[in-house]
Amino acid sequence: MLSTGVMAVFGFFFWIINARLYSAEQVGIGTTLIPIMTLISSFSILGLGSGLI
Repeated sequence: MLSTGVMAVFGFFFWIINARLYSAEQVGIGTTLIPIMTLISSFSILGLGSGLI
């Protein structure tokens, strides 16, 4: 539980720093790419368990 809170705080400050260092377009692209990569990796794991058996 503590690690979840710590990671949330780090993530918050990560995006605050990025918003100050990069343009809104670049931050938007980064904000879009992270969930897309998570979705693709989740889809790739779906058949892995049955494929290994």
